[in-house]
Amino acid sequence: MFKKFESIVDSHGLRGNLRKSPLYFIYRLIKGFPAVFNYKIYLLYSREIFKSSLSNSKNIDVYTQWINSFFLAAEEPLNNLKQKDPLPWMYIKAIHFIEFFLLQKKEAVCFEWGSGTSTIWLSKHLKKVYSVDSNKVWCDAVKNELSNRNINNVNLTFEAPIVVEGGSNLHKSYWDSPNTSYINYVNSISKYDFKFDLIIIDGESRVECLKQAIKKIKAGGMIVLDNSNRDRYQEYQKIISDNNFQLILAEGPTTYQQGYDQTAIILNNE
Repeated sequence: MFKKFESIVDSHGLRGNLRKSPLYFIYRLIKGFPAVFNYKIYLLYSREIFKSSLSNSKNIDVYTQWINSFFLAAEEPLNNLKQKDPLPWMYIKAIHFIEFFLLQKKEAVCFEWGSGTSTIWLSKHLKKVYSVDSNKVWCDAVKNELSNRNINNVNLTFEAPIVVEGGSNLHKSYWDSPNTSYINYVNSISKYDFKFDLIIIDGESRVECLKQAIKKIKAGGMIVLDNSNRDRYQEYQKIISDNNFQLILAEGPTTYQQGYDQTAIILNNE
């Protein structure tokens, strides 16, 4: 029943407005109600040894950070951004795949469509992060946080959407009008005359971004397409199949109580 309600909210593009509304508390309450009857949740939160291990600062790792994130306020981007050690908004298995991949790389370089907590996390694991965002207010907030943390290996730029006469099905966002194009945002990766070890796709027009990523990923590199289970992104499977890339899917509860989602790990095994 709740999934039906949630799909109606999404289909009308109301989730963003709902977050800003006083009704959002009720929405989250209804969404979390099934967990009351989930025996696994009861076991998880009733184990004192497990709980105490989360507060042991000497043994903080990516898994502990992931579990701790569920005790924070849900779906509050600015609040998540200001956490001491923020994680990407992904399932832990996807984060661990990325972390393990980067441990095997020296001085790796990344390109990222869609900045946020992932940008801060990536800066700790890479020589250089090139990130682009299409939302000016959010882009400035991330830049400010990077400055506050003295992070200087991130090059974050803003690429605004443009209006195209007659509209187009390409380079558009799911929520915007047909006349809104993200062509400059999508093509921003092409201004770099080198290829990347890691490419993250977590912003607008993701299928079109993937087409560009295929051209700019190094042999042995990794592309990460977040929220890959969404119907509007399913063309990605044919794109990677045509290019003989390896696909690994990581699916489960995401950080900061964002919900249950899927991330596609795409490997270029040339």
